[in-house]
Amino acid sequence: MSPRTGTGRCAKCGSISLSTAALAGHCPYCLLKAGLGDCADETVDLPEDSRDGPLRVGTHIGPYQIEGLLGAGGMGQVYRAVDTRLGRRVAIKFLSAAVADPAGRRRFQREAQMASSLNHPHILTVHDAGEFEGRQYLVTEFVDGGTLSDWARQQKRQPREIVDLIAGVADGLAAAHAVNILHRDIKPANVLVAKSGYAKLADFGLARLADAGTQEEPASPPLETVTRPGVIVGTTAYMSPEQASGRQTDARSDIFSFGVLLYELLAGHRPFAGATDTELSRNIAHVAPQPLPEDVPLMLRMAVDKALEKDPGDRYQSVRELAVDLRRFTRMGASGAPVALQTSARRAWLPWSVAVVLLAATAAWELARPSAPPANPLEKAHFTRVTGFESTEAAISPDGKFVAFVSDHDGPYDVWLTQLGTGRQINLTQGKVAQLPGPLRSVGFSGDGSQVFLGAVMWVYGCS
Repeated sequence: MSPRTGTGRCAKCGSISLSTAALAGHCPYCLLKAGLGDCADETVDLPEDSRDGPLRVGTHIGPYQIEGLLGAGGMGQVYRAVDTRLGRRVAIKFLSAAVADPAGRRRFQREAQMASSLNHPHILTVHDAGEFEGRQYLVTEFVDGGTLSDWARQQKRQPREIVDLIAGVADGLAAAHAVNILHRDIKPANVLVAKSGYAKLADFGLARLADAGTQEEPASPPLETVTRPGVIVGTTAYMSPEQASGRQTDARSDIFSFGVLLYELLAGHRPFAGATDTELSRNIAHVAPQPLPEDVPLMLRMAVDKALEKDPGDRYQSVRELAVDLRRFTRMGASGAPVALQTSARRAWLPWSVAVVLLAATAAWELARPSAPPANPLEKAHFTRVTGFESTEAAISPDGKFVAFVSDHDGPYDVWLTQLGTGRQINLTQGKVAQLPGPLRSVGFSGDGSQVFLGAVMWVYGCS
């Protein structure tokens, strides 16, 4: 007969765990740490009949030889091993006996099936699956780094560095969505980063086909960063509003989770918090996160805001769209810095450059001006209002996604920016523009769309 099972709190770390007589009131992670001698400050008695004891170095599991323990959590342990047939390093993930009920085993099998069906350089490759001494295991490629959380903690990361790494993960997630596979547990712990700086999306244990049409189990989600069985699937802090409430989800739920992950990397903390799981779920569904710091480039701030929209219809409609915006940011050079006024040195020579360009353009126009006025190109155009207040000069970015315009909505004339379809406007200059020798009357974008400029009769301030 199996031991009586319930839920409780680990006596050491306080995390929610399955409590059985065999586990002695501690979660499998703390028990395993104690068995490895990593808890010198506390003594935890390991039960003699525990099935989750660490495997000895040198243990053979078919053609795989164990070399050491990589990590452990509520769902199991991961070992470094070598494939003796091919001489390559692999990682072997064992399902914990504490969660090896039928639901846990099904999830483990689903991870093997889903991940092995995907072939993408930014998705962890699954090589094999099997069972050893009654415990299921999964053999994957070995990543010689750590998790995305480990990578972020090593040093302060710049926005450009973050996007360079995470854009590939977005591509991998888009590849999964392209074959109707939803991940449903996007979080830093499920992204592995090699020492070479290459990131891979892992842990498809909660994945399902997008057309399965099933709703999540209506139970209270956990606060911990370890996914637990028997609750709403996913990790609460990274859930979308619809996922946290147990409603049916689609690819846009993964987009929200990806937005939470990107926000955390850029800000250094998560966008939503709560003292209890109920409070956290309520904040995810109804509370707007604090704005990202001003030193985060505007393009990234707007991308994260769009990914974190409460209504799925207001988010990116595909991860591919988000990946394209991230790639566009990585293509920007030094102009990837936040929108700000240029230095005094640049202001000194920029007016003369603009004057020469305007003079040349005027001369060319006079030479090429047709004898008869052309037909009105906007005669059959359709106009849509993009602001909720009056504005004057406006310009559209080369890719057609942004509109810059001039307005005195906040008092003085300032340059504003909006992304079409979002309904939000951002005041770029905020009254910081110096007195100009004439009315502010022009605004526009640079050729690659990475800069916004404004100007008066013969005086221009560049914005990068």
